[in-house]
Amino acid sequence: MSVSKHSLYEFESVWCKIVTKQKTIKIGVIYRPPGHAENIPDKLITLLENQIDVSVPTIVASDFNYGHIDWQNCTATRQYGQEKFMNFILGQGMSQLITFLMRNQAILDLLFVNEPNLIQGVESGTKITKCDHETITALLTFQTLKQKSVVIRNYRNADFTQLNHALVGINWVQKFLPCQSVSEIWDEFLLILTSLVNFHIPQRTITNLHKSNTSIWVKRLCRKAWKLHKTVQTE
Repeated sequence: MSVSKHSLYEFESVWCKIVTKQKTIKIGVIYRPPGHAENIPDKLITLLENQIDVSVPTIVASDFNYGHIDWQNCTATRQYGQEKFMNFILGQGMSQLITFLMRNQAILDLLFVNEPNLIQGVESGTKITKCDHETITALLTFQTLKQKSVVIRNYRNADFTQLNHALVGINWVQKFLPCQSVSEIWDEFLLILTSLVNFHIPQRTITNLHKSNTSIWVKRLCRKAWKLHKTVQTE
């Protein structure tokens, strides 16, 4: 396990990387004191850009003191850069898991993750002694799943030309003539189509490895979209 600490006047953060036989997970904890400096969102975003890697499962626990962000409806005020910060987090493909109100009837303590399967339940606990913060408990899992073989279509080797010719050559009126309802027509169509697909599109067996709900490719596109959005804003 490796640990790094970043400390600025505006906020503090501690990051660690946990390496096991099953996977590598990065965990960061950030605290931003209440403050209204306009450059704080940019510094936070720069820090997170340097720490978040779309190819590594990452968890960020934080108290950003951003009480005017609705994470369920993805809306925020532009005051103090809260909307900008929210758009960045969403652009990284991260989910905010805390949905219950806490201190000052707001969601100030946040928990971000780019692989939702890492966290199995989040709960609020008792208050910390001599502090107005409540504790948050999140169950982190290092679940190892067995590899499972599945059969899929090998579309790369499919003969779409012959499949299209076969579909065009069918007399659909004659095929549907004995049918008594729309449901029977639909069943007949599926029967013919499935038969042709089985003949012209081969199958192959692959090992289905456990993956996150959001693929790395999608996460990279989200990050690219965020960078393009930031570029447009500066022009």
